[in-house]
Formats: sequence, structure tokens, C-alpha cells
Amino acid sequence: MSIHPRIILILCICGFLTCSSVVMAQEDENDLKQPDAPQEVKIDRIAVTLKYPETYKTFLSLAPIKTIVVPAQADGPVGSVLVNKPNDIIKAQAELVRIKSEERLLEQRIIEAELEAAKASKDEKQIDIATKKLALAEFRVDQTIVRSPIDGEISKIHVTPGEYVRTGQPLVSVIVTSQLVVDVPVERNSVKPGEAFQITIEDKSVSGKIESILPVTEQFQNLQELFVSVAIARVVIDNGNGALSPGQAVISNMIPRHPVMEVANSAVKNGAEGQRKVQVIRDGFVKDLPIELHGQVGETHVFVSGRIAATDELIVSSSEELADGTWVRPLLAEGVTGTNPKSPTGATATSLKRKVRDDGF
Repeated sequence: MSIHPRIILILCICGFLTCSSVVMAQEDENDLKQPDAPQEVKIDRIAVTLKYPETYKTFLSLAPIKTIVVPAQADGPVGSVLVNKPNDIIKAQAELVRIKSEERLLEQRIIEAELEAAKASKDEKQIDIATKKLALAEFRVDQTIVRSPIDGEISKIHVTPGEYVRTGQPLVSVIVTSQLVVDVPVERNSVKPGEAFQITIEDKSVSGKIESILPVTEQFQNLQELFVSVAIARVVIDNGNGALSPGQAVISNMIPRHPVMEVANSAVKNGAEGQRKVQVIRDGFVKDLPIELHGQVGETHVFVSGRIAATDELIVSSSEELADGTWVRPLLAEGVTGTNPKSPTGATATSLKRKVRDDGF
């Protein structure tokens, strides 16, 4: 009996489908026999040693480009204070404070009388002497009226009416805020005077200009532990629109805000949006930690800072890429033999189960 060719083709296709189903069933059966099989991954990890940010902490803030403390030029009680409060805008030669001085006023009146007498006698010599004495007396009286030497803004009023002051004692502080200045730490070879320089003022990035490069001061000396060469850049910011104010906080990336540790260059990875990160094992889980890079330590290590805990273990390297939240457990904890528990770097072989814990940590 002959079979039509189309019937043979249909039978072959059916046979193929039957074989495929068997294979798939066998694979499913194998999957059921070996659920959640651990994946062995070699992880080099070491305990962290932290330097805490208090070691380097210092506060930076904007300052006026010019500050003048106007002093008393005569002894005596304060008669009146002619400015009301800080932030008042004043012009050059505006009166700030008057000091009472009856003695100087009496001297002026006596000499004025002497000059009138000299003029009446037409004694040219006496007229000349009296004229000069009167000029001196008027100058001494004028010293009891304290004026602003510049256009500016009142920063602080140091005295109150009735208070007795001595010559040289501060009366009023006047500032110029059309430009503001801040001294920030920099790496000496990375900047030059006259260059533009971006600084962070509170939560905003602002452009300034480097006026000068200065030697490192005691305030920033501890940063020399983290960087090869530290200097101070004096940065001037234009404030003609008055958008900024003296005293606003300036943030420098060279000053760590979080714990600092020394890590191998190989432990530093690229994170999201160009940020750098390291990975640690915390409570048995892999955690990505965003970091700030600081100074280089030789050719193989670098200082970084981040939200690192003293109990974390830094992942120096791994045989496979590890996702944030991966659950890891030591191979030795499962009774596996033939492992090297400690490598020369303090690394341990690790069995890894890819389980993510969602607890916001």
C-alpha cells in the first residue's frame, strides 16, 4: 500500500514535536530536583579601617570682599548712634556715631574768641597763630563725629548711646558685598590664579574666579594626610545682584563629610551618572556605596569617603559582577572542603545565592 507524500510529512512533524516535549519535560524535572542551587563566586574581601570626618572637618563660608571696622578717634561717652541696624546701606562720609566731648568744644570756642581779638587788633602774627590753632581745634571736634570711609553696608554696631569709649575702640563695622570671597583647599597643581572655579554654596553651584593661590593654613593641615600637595585658593564671586550673602556655607569636595578609607584602585567602580562607587558586604548582603575620591596613595591605592560602616567588608575583586542586594554566604559555612579560607590579601572563597532583600537598606 502506498502512502501519500503529504501524509508522511505530517507524521514526521508530529514525531518531532513529541521528542521536543520529552526533552522539555526532562529539563523541568531537573529544575525541580535542584531548586535555588548556589552559584560559587570567588570574592576578595577585607575588613575596612576608617578615618572619621571629624579629623578633617572645618567650616567654610562666604565673606565680604572688604570689611572695615570703624574705630573711635576720641575718648568720651557715645552721644548718639546714627545707624539703626545691620544691613543698612550707607554712603561714604555718612555719619555713624557722635561722641560727646565738651572739652574739645570749649577749646574751639576759646580759640574762636582769640581769633576775633587778633583781628580787632590787626596783629597779623596773632591772627596767623589763632587761625592755625582754630583749625586744630576744629579737627579735634570733628574727630568726635565718626563717619563711614566707604560706600557699603552696616555689618555690626559695637556700641550703644551712653557707653564710654576709648580711642581705637570699634564702633561700627562696614562691609562691601558687591563681591564675596572664600578660601578653599585645592590641589596645588590643578589650578592657577585668574582661572574660573566652580564652588558649591549651600545647594547651588556658583562660578567664581581664583584671585590667588596661598600656602596651606593650620585650618587645613590635616588634609595633607589625604592629598599630595594642598594649597589654598582665594576665590572671588561677583555678587552685584545681591543674590548671595556673607556667612552662607561653602562646601568643598576635598573636605570629607563621611568616613574615609584607603582602598585599592581595583575596588573603585563606575556608578550611576558618572559617580564612583565601591561594594561592601554588610550583614551578608552586597551593598553599592557611592563615594567621593580624594588623594592618591602611591600607584595602587586611593583615599575615598562614603557612608561606610566599621563592620563592613570591602570587596576588592570578584570573579563575577555582583548586583546590589545580592545575598552571599561563606563556602565554609556549608561544609565545603578544599577551600583556601584566607588568601594573602585576607580574601575568602564565597558561595553566593542571588537573593535580593528589599528592606530599604
